[in-house]
Amino acid sequence: MRLRDPTLAPAAGFDWSRVQWGGPDDRPSDTCSYCGAPLGEHPLRLFSPAGRAAAFCGGCQETWWGLVAVVPLEADCDDDGEPFEDEPA
Repeated sequence: MRLRDPTLAPAAGFDWSRVQWGGPDDRPSDTCSYCGAPLGEHPLRLFSPAGRAAAFCGGCQETWWGLVAVVPLEADCDDDGEPFEDEPA
């Protein structure tokens, strides 16, 4: 079996003309480059070869990029609902 470089492509219907790209020297945006929603804790950030940046919120990540957040199981959390810290090796 031969391995290839992974590719990331949006779902059918994605409209690249709606993406608001930031310039190379711009401060990173706090809103989704596609829908304008707040980015949240783990945005997907894409960069063009020219250094322009776009960031996608959790909703757009799931809808357009097929990405979903992994939520820790209750058994993997402490009494306050926070995930346990990994112990150093």
